Amino acid sequence: EKMDLAGEAYFLRAWSYFMLANLYGKPYIDEAQAAKDFCVPINRAIDIEEKPLSRSSIKEVYDLMEADIKSSIASFKSAMVEKTIFRPNLPTSYLLASRIALFRKSYDDAIAYADSVLLSTKATLFDMTEDYTIPRFLNSGNCEILFSYGEAPSGGLAAFQYASSRRAAFIPSTGLMKLYVENDQRKASKLFFATEGKKPMKYYGSTSDNMYPHAFRLAEVYLNRAEAYAQMAKAGQNEYFAKAVSDLNSIREKRIKNYSSQAWTSSTFNNNAENLIETCREERRREFCFEGMRWFDLRRYGMKSFSHSVDESTSPGDEYSVEIGTASSKWVLPIMKSHKESNPALN
Repeated sequence: EKMDLAGEAYFLRAWSYFMLANLYGKPYIDEAQAAKDFCVPINRAIDIEEKPLSRSSIKEVYDLMEADIKSSIASFKSAMVEKTIFRPNLPTSYLLASRIALFRKSYDDAIAYADSVLLSTKATLFDMTEDYTIPRFLNSGNCEILFSYGEAPSGGLAAFQYASSRRAAFIPSTGLMKLYVENDQRKASKLFFATEGKKPMKYYGSTSDNMYPHAFRLAEVYLNRAEAYAQMAKAGQNEYFAKAVSDLNSIREKRIKNYSSQAWTSSTFNNNAENLIETCREERRREFCFEGMRWFDLRRYGMKSFSHSVDESTSPGDEYSVEIGTASSKWVLPIMKSHKESNPALN
């Protein structure tokens, strides 16, 4: 039991620093740059201490994440405790390790950890092409969920997402909608988007029974591995090209009806690794929309400039655009002024 709790604690610290690093630090470009760029402070104290903490480098924070997730995996393997998907577990630690490695561009490790997920779980990809009765995607009927976390829709953002009176608050963009082919069940089944107001039905249904707010799930394993394979193919290891295509097909055959007749092959991409990488990114966008992945992905893709049109009134002519420039400071949250005042070492 102690080893199992240690596995959970290491997992939670690795995951917490992953979130902090991708909000308050620049993306991991390479080891040399990561050693220069500031991230968040590292605090290893096990009790409350009043002492100044300076910001650690991105590399130092990622090193801590990597060490913690390895300790989590070792602890869970030692404990071998049977548990539900509502507690951190061995397959989820392997998946987080794969995610961290992908963000760090350690593609060999991303692949190895993804393989380990598949070897350590009985979960299978949820088949959306079959008839099913569950009203939303993140639900107890979804067999690919490895770890479900978060709060029921009782307050805060979760309540805002679920509330039927605010059904148009999370409208998918035109660009996202155009990414789905006609018989892609992620769009066609209305599982992801309600008809009225286009509310994402990953989070909304007629009832709240057996509803999971957020989840680590098996689809990410295949998409992490596909992207890592594609990057390795780009680096000249062409034997990985077909493996990336196979992982993409594994996802799509569970999402698109009659997919066998339109399955992708290496020739679909003209054996061009750049085309394959871009397709991996598009598939991630299709698969993980409204699950909190997109912003982190856009950052690590290079923080390219984009803009959104905003219309906050009913009066014509009040529309305006908000632009985030390439690699601008807007891609990174600033450390709050109050924190810097109470801890001058953060400056």
